[in-house]
Amino acid sequence: MRRLQERFPWCATVAHAPAAARFDDGVAYAQRVRAARDDGEIIDAFLAHVREGEGASEAERSLIREVLDTRALSEAQA
Repeated sequence: MRRLQERFPWCATVAHAPAAARFDDGVAYAQRVRAARDDGEIIDAFLAHVREGEGASEAERSLIREVLDTRALSEAQA
């Protein structure tokens, strides 16, 4: 906030106020991360956390898997 006010002196306050109430299934973000078996599941847990309970779509899962596989291949070849 301090940096915003330095850049924009007329800025009084910034607040995150989502239109809908946060989805709560009783499972904490840290629990989701600990339960994840691979990087793809960690990313899905993060998306569900920041998207009001909505994890990755099928298309996003496919893209995530492709990126992770490419990274793993690159690291194996290094």
